[in-house]
Formats: sequence, C-alpha cells, structure tokens
Amino acid sequence: MPQEIIPNLYRLPVPLPGNPLKELNAYLIRGRDRCLLVDTGFRQEACRQALFAQLKELGLGLGDVDVLLTHLHSDHSGLAPEAAGERGTIYISEVDRPALDCTGEQRAHRWDGLTARFADEGFPPDLLADMEHTNPARSMAPPESGRYESLTDGQVLEAGGFALRCLLMPGHTPGQMCFWAEREGIMFLGDHVLFD
Repeated sequence: MPQEIIPNLYRLPVPLPGNPLKELNAYLIRGRDRCLLVDTGFRQEACRQALFAQLKELGLGLGDVDVLLTHLHSDHSGLAPEAAGERGTIYISEVDRPALDCTGEQRAHRWDGLTARFADEGFPPDLLADMEHTNPARSMAPPESGRYESLTDGQVLEAGGFALRCLLMPGHTPGQMCFWAEREGIMFLGDHVLFD
C-alpha cells in the first residue's frame, strides 16, 4: 500500500523474496505531466505484483512513469523497462549505465569476464556453474530496453516540482547515486546506507 510521505511523494514497499533485506523502498514523485519512480524491485512476479498494484492504486499504469535508478543491482533495476513502458525514460548514473544498457552479446561478454575473474580468485567451479542460474544479478536483471539516459555527478533532475541533485556515491556499485531534494530536506539513498 503506498504511503504518502509529503505531498506528491509516496513510499512504495516492494517485497524482496529470498533477499536478507526483505523489502525495497521504491518511491514515486507525482508530477503534473509525468511521474518519476525511484527504483523498482527484482524482475520477478512478487515484486511485479506489489509494485504495479501500488502504481494502479495511485492511478498509474505501465508507461505512465519515468524511472530513476539509484544503482544497477537487479533488486533496484529489474522492473525498470516494464514500468517505463514504451514512453518512459530510465535514468541511471553514467558510470552504472553500461552494465544495463547493453546488448545480449555485450552482457554475455561482461558476465564471462566476471566468471573468469572469480575463477582466478579461487571460486570453486561447481559454485560458479550454479551462479549462472541462481544469481539474481543475472536471472532478475532488466532485459534490454534502449531507453536509458545518463546522469552525471552534480546534475539536477526536475520531477514533479522536486529538484533532485544527483550525487555520485561510489562504493556499493561504482555508479551508486543519491538524490538530494534540498528544498524538501529529503535524500534518496538507495543502498548507500543499509540496515543500521
């Protein structure tokens, strides 16, 4: 159920089955022309049902939102292309964008490189083989979409009356971004701060 935090800003809890975090905090900024959804959840049915039911409760359907991703991980990005639909834009840092905005062949090359690195670091071959099918970074990542737009450190994104300053906070991923709405005193942190 969406929770209004301040006027035109809603928290949309999305369950994360099998993940120690249990739940993703997605947010919706309601705009006059377009709405902005911050993060989406895994590309799996439980996340899909929860997210899209809450959007529907707010009178929104697929393609009625643009999507702002705090970082590339699939629990934040998995449903971005579905939520944005044919008309929406998906915003992500210019650093994390190449990991999502690539063709199947480029993705396969990227994963092969990571697998080789893990093998070089001593990962057991049976675990590596199992990860190809069970790692949510692969199995629940967003499909190719081609509607990504890069954000740079310090850039300001206007949405629904909010001015969001994009702040590059590398660590959790190389391109993790936080978004500072100074006037409202609110910052969207993604996974820059976890648990305590």
